[in-house]
Amino acid sequence: MIALDAVLPFVHLPRDASSSVRVDLQRVREAQACARRLLRLPWVAVLEASSTHLDESERAMLADGAPPDPFLLIMACDHGWLLHVPTVTGPNAPLGPGLANLFAFAARQKIAYVRIDDDAPLVPDVVVLS
Repeated sequence: MIALDAVLPFVHLPRDASSSVRVDLQRVREAQACARRLLRLPWVAVLEASSTHLDESERAMLADGAPPDPFLLIMACDHGWLLHVPTVTGPNAPLGPGLANLFAFAARQKIAYVRIDDDAPLVPDVVVLS
């Protein structure tokens, strides 16, 4: 992207340039404009964590679609869940021990979402409960 930003302003086609070269240059300029728009989007981090960080009751609760906070569960599939990290974490949060540990870790890292999946890696420094 930086290279395109540096070079494209200086690209001037000769009058006898083929139409395909002109089309290609226009496509590059459109791609550059699209990349600039994407870079202005707000990006959020997602922590990917193994379901072994949760205890059996937490996994059952999520599988049933009944998290302790209705705004916690964003998306569910057969073996995984996407959860929004709540603003309240710690001992007062109505969470099980695994979710509390994952959310506390995510909050310290300023991560907005946690994706829990059977095939996801273990998160270092977060307790494994099953």
